[in-house]
Amino acid sequence: MRKQISPAIQYFIAAVALASASFGLWSGLAVRLNLKMAGLPTASVVNPSPFAKIAVEAKAAFVYEPDTGRVLYAKDEHKRLPIASITKVMTALTAARLLPDSAIVPFSRRRYRLKDLIALTLVSSSNQGALALATATREILGRDLVGAMNDRAKSLQLEETTFINTTGLDLPDGQAGSFSSAYDVAHLFANVLATNPELLAATKFEELETSTVEGVRHRFLNTNEIISQLPGLLGSKTGFTDAAEGTLAIAFDRGLNQPVVVVVLGSTVAGRFNDVKQLVDAAIATFLQQS
Repeated sequence: MRKQISPAIQYFIAAVALASASFGLWSGLAVRLNLKMAGLPTASVVNPSPFAKIAVEAKAAFVYEPDTGRVLYAKDEHKRLPIASITKVMTALTAARLLPDSAIVPFSRRRYRLKDLIALTLVSSSNQGALALATATREILGRDLVGAMNDRAKSLQLEETTFINTTGLDLPDGQAGSFSSAYDVAHLFANVLATNPELLAATKFEELETSTVEGVRHRFLNTNEIISQLPGLLGSKTGFTDAAEGTLAIAFDRGLNQPVVVVVLGSTVAGRFNDVKQLVDAAIATFLQQS
């Protein structure tokens, strides 16, 4: 027959158990508090990266903070791929550095000031505009713009980048007109932001209105369909060809003068916009986590 435990002993055992449990609870809280104050991670305060669940359609992608050198996201960032009309960013940068600011460039039976032609070429992704810049470089300076673009790529240590033409259009045999990597494109954008940010200024807006030397005004729509969905946009450039598929590169200010560059290569026509939007949202969420 089992011996009965007196009520007094039962009360004592329960009190000891409760005290032990309370001590364990408060000890655990104290440890987590001390870790947090020391700046060390704890299971209760560490949040998963906002990039953790992102699945982009693009073959390659890269999200990069130029000012800090920090990489926020990378997918096959060194894979050499066609970049289509993102080529025109280097076309614009090289032409702007070679040609005098006062240059007047014939385009579409009109004449444009150099800065206006560069703006409309980037905003509307005009192939004829890129060709006009190449013609002006040859006629004014006797220089081959494509050769100068490749020289510029070497000077910027863009080792995965080669330009065959100034437009990024595929060649008649189907070969791509330019090759680069998400890593190189991001660093090209970072260089433009640091040295010639005015080249990308017009690409922040949904449309550009400019005039010819003769005073004829024209309006050009931006090929970037998600301009209004990108807060703090600093610049952007789209691209699409059969060889390259959908490409998009943008730079935006995440807040408090913190530029971020986002590049996707080898996506689809619509997928490139969705890819970039996801990556931008995750970059902003990362900033909010750190704040």
